[in-house]
Amino acid sequence: GVPLRTFQRAMHQWRAHHGPPKEVFFPQAREPGRSMQYDWFSANDLGITIAGQPFRHLLGHAVFPCSNWEWAVPCQSESGLSLKTGLQDAFWRLGGVTPQVQTDNSSTATHQLKRGAAARGFNTEYLALCEHLGTVPRTINPYRPDENGDVEAAQRHLKRRLLNHLILRGSRDFATLEAYASFVGQICTAANAQRAVRAWAHAGLYFSP
Repeated sequence: GVPLRTFQRAMHQWRAHHGPPKEVFFPQAREPGRSMQYDWFSANDLGITIAGQPFRHLLGHAVFPCSNWEWAVPCQSESGLSLKTGLQDAFWRLGGVTPQVQTDNSSTATHQLKRGAAARGFNTEYLALCEHLGTVPRTINPYRPDENGDVEAAQRHLKRRLLNHLILRGSRDFATLEAYASFVGQICTAANAQRAVRAWAHAGLYFSP
């Protein structure tokens, strides 16, 4: 009745003024051409086989925020080699190098600075790779996976797109790993053709010699 609604309204007003502080979320600016996000995700549920043999693998996935341009490379682990291969291939396909590359706090790119501490630093090999490419490494804050949300959201869309094309293909078997990588690349290329990345997002890129 009316007394209950009056009480609920009074409680709502009290909580608004005296209740616990709400978590503050700062919107992340997405500047065209500023940063590439990179992550890995399991692709085992695609059911891929190479020459008839099951192929358990990950996809190293690069995503360009704002335009959602993406590139993916099959790999078998989150290793320094797969990170190097994936980033270089993505920049080659993109046609330029972003000023920044953002990853999560995986041990591939970072290490714990002090036992028991949350702070992490970049691995020497990864720093050397970024210096060679001419980009600056960045990482998300600990326990804040939402800061890498662009690439994580794109993973679901890419996996669904790959599944649909595998169904149309009629087979999930590939003669070689190179043939499968080419298939993944063709799917990314087709999706990227619908995104206006080259019209405006290269404003923040520089091109490697």
